[in-house]
Amino acid sequence: MNPRPFRLAKYHFFSLWNWRFSYLAKFIEPLAYFAFLVTGLAGGMGDPVGYARFAFSGMCCFLAFRAATNAMSDVANDRKWGVFALYTLQGGSTSGYLLSVLLFTWAVFFVQLSLVAVCAILIFGPGVFGAGTLWQLAVAALVASGWIGAGAAVGSRIQSYAKRDMIVVVTSLPVVLSAPLFYSLDSSPPLLRVVSAVNPLSYQVVWLREEGIVHLVLATAWAGLLLAVGILLLRNAERVSRER
Repeated sequence: MNPRPFRLAKYHFFSLWNWRFSYLAKFIEPLAYFAFLVTGLAGGMGDPVGYARFAFSGMCCFLAFRAATNAMSDVANDRKWGVFALYTLQGGSTSGYLLSVLLFTWAVFFVQLSLVAVCAILIFGPGVFGAGTLWQLAVAALVASGWIGAGAAVGSRIQSYAKRDMIVVVTSLPVVLSAPLFYSLDSSPPLLRVVSAVNPLSYQVVWLREEGIVHLVLATAWAGLLLAVGILLLRNAERVSRER
């Protein structure tokens, strides 16, 4: 096995200290969502624990989507400072580079989920998790992989921090709030249902909540397709961006 992607992933982990406040915010954000939004909504439900179980799968999708932002930032910074160029000049492949980003972003993703899981147990008790939890985590990893590929693709093309920031701000709330992550949209206005119908998260959260081979195949296809797109766009991108 080629050790280069793992060595580069190690340096991504080392960068945590340089960006410690940014990652601290990324670990606090999902806790705030669960502790305040989910707990507040659960108070109005007949079965708070059942709702918390429903919301945890939504949180898995929310964090999978957030993984795209993390990957986009990593790729943009690596191109800005020449890390991607040095890696490829030393014989590293584009797919190996994306694997290093995938490993690091997966680690951040699962730390976030672990913190949310602890929060859920402290608030609602261990009944929040059951036999389907492992299924949810496995499918969530596939969904996150696809979003990481999408984030890498965007990071390979956009060379402006302002434009990337605009994409994150403009897409985050509409994508998250127009999917049934934390509430049902069955009785929502028609416009919201139309937006939800074209929102990938609306389908991905169903893959997590309903076990089945079809959903596993769809999640695998999603991950494979978006990672392939990420590799293709990275391969054709400038190794060093003009962003300074």
